Parts: sequence; C-alpha cells; structure tokens
Amino acid sequence: MSKKSGETENLTGKEKEGRKINKINKKIKMICPDCKTSHIIKDEHHGELICEKCGLVIEDKLYNFGAEHSAYDTEQRAKKERTGAPLKFSKQFKGLTTEIDRYNRDISGKMLPTERIAQMSRLRKWHKRTRLSEPGGRNLSIALSELDRMCSCLNIPKNIKEECAKLYRDAVGMGLIKGRSIESSIAAVIYLVSRKHHIPKTLKELAGASGMEKRDIGRTYNFFCKNMKIRTLPSDTRDYVHRFACNIGLSGEVETKAHVLLERAQKIGETSGRSPISIAASVIYFASGMPLKEISKKIPEVGETTLRKRCKDMACELGLELNEEL
Repeated sequence: MSKKSGETENLTGKEKEGRKINKINKKIKMICPDCKTSHIIKDEHHGELICEKCGLVIEDKLYNFGAEHSAYDTEQRAKKERTGAPLKFSKQFKGLTTEIDRYNRDISGKMLPTERIAQMSRLRKWHKRTRLSEPGGRNLSIALSELDRMCSCLNIPKNIKEECAKLYRDAVGMGLIKGRSIESSIAAVIYLVSRKHHIPKTLKELAGASGMEKRDIGRTYNFFCKNMKIRTLPSDTRDYVHRFACNIGLSGEVETKAHVLLERAQKIGETSGRSPISIAASVIYFASGMPLKEISKKIPEVGETTLRKRCKDMACELGLELNEEL
C-alpha cells in the first residue's frame, strides 16, 4: 500500500469532504457577484454553488450529468437510483400525477371509518375538478388521449409520439388551437413530426385515423407551420420506397433495386413535379415484378390508373420493358 493511500484512509469524513471541495474549487472559475471573491464551494448534496466568504448562494439548481450507478436488484436500485421516471409529454401532467384510489383503505389495508370515507369521496371529487380547471387542462386531457389512439392506429413509435405531444403543448401555449378541432390539430402535428423524422404518413391515412377531411388537416398543418415558424422540406421519395417495401414484405435485394431505379429517374428529372407516392409505387413495381393490380391493392394511397400512367412514363424514360398489362 502506498503512503498516499494510507493517509487517505486515516482521514475523517469531514477532512475527506474538505479535500473534495478543494479539488472542485480548482475546477470552478467563478467570481461571487456580491463580494467579488473566487472562493466558491460546490455543495453536491444540495446542488448549490456557495460563496465561502459571504455565504451567497450563487446557483441552487446544479445537475449531475455523471453516469448512473449500476443496480442489479430492487433493493440496490432503491438505494443507488438518483432520478425518478422520465417526464412524458404524452401524459397530461407529464407523468407526475397524483391519484386518489377508490378502495377506501388505509396504509395497513383496514377499511376507513364512515366519516373518513365521505371525506375521501369529497377529496376525490375536488381533485378531479381541479385537474381540469387549469388553462388548457380539459383540452390537453382530450387531445392527449386522441394522440394516443391515433399513434396506436398508425403504428407511430414512442419517441415520435412524445415529440408530437410536445409540439401540441407548444401550440396550446401559443393559442393556436382556439377555433380548430382537436382531431385535425393532432393529425396535423403527426403529419409534421413524421415527415421530419423520415417516416411520412399520407393525408389519406391521417384522415382515416382522425375522421377529418384531408382539406382540414392540410389547412391546420399550414397554419401551424406559418405561426410556429417551422420550415419543412418536401417528402423524400426514398422514405416511401422503404416504407412500402416493408409493408409489402419485399426482400432487401428488391428494395435496393428499387432505390437504384429511383436514382436513375431522379438524375433525368423524371420525379420532379410528381407525387413521391406514385413514383415510389412505380419503382417497386419494376423492381419486384409483381402484377400492377396487386401493387395497387398493397399500396392503396395511389390509384391503379395513376400507377399505370406513371409506370408507362418511367418505362419510356428509363428504357425499361413494358409488360402486357401496361
């Protein structure tokens, strides 16, 4: 054992903490705004920066960005865990709710007296009322449940769902929801965020999931983009190719062939000014060799007539063989 480690073991708890604070003070380069000294102490237990000379609390909300302690069972997790569950924007109170159950039992499992049961019933009623009395509380309770339903219907991942909920909360805070239906607003938010993350949903799909007209969803989408100053790029045809190939169940080799055909079409300008959905369906048709009617059934977003016309144009421009059904 080295001399330095032996000295450390002989130190008391206060002396160890003093040495730790001195090490921290060397790293902190800050001047007290009150007495202008540089003797700043970092209290890691309370998350504060304190001036050693005058006692001013300079910062009272410090965050520890270090690694979480490893825990292998429930007991270790309870002792070592420094944080709780993450905030969830898709929940009304971000997951930090207080619930009063209806069992009318105390902590030991015994039934409450009759007087206490009546009191708990009143508390439960007023607790429910106050939750919805906040500005936008009623709107959020309905909107977030609708968001959960639509994301489940459209197979939206959880991270996209959370971002949709956050964007909707921002729109509520800016007063953009007034005079607009909740369904069209939620559909517009999903349309915007899904395009941003390259998993676009069509207006037809959103209209079917929300029960609203495509025109109303499009208007709400444009309104949000304009007032929230969100710039969106046109949908990428490659995203639709990957999505349709996964839905149909095509192999990776066929999907790669479809992407190659798409690149050839983009180089000669065949895709400009045309719907990315129809272009994606046509390259999948040529790459897979499936019948045109089967493709139109598997991809209901594009009609059979539109798909036939787009395939004819692409075959002429790229020099592909025309099938008898075209």
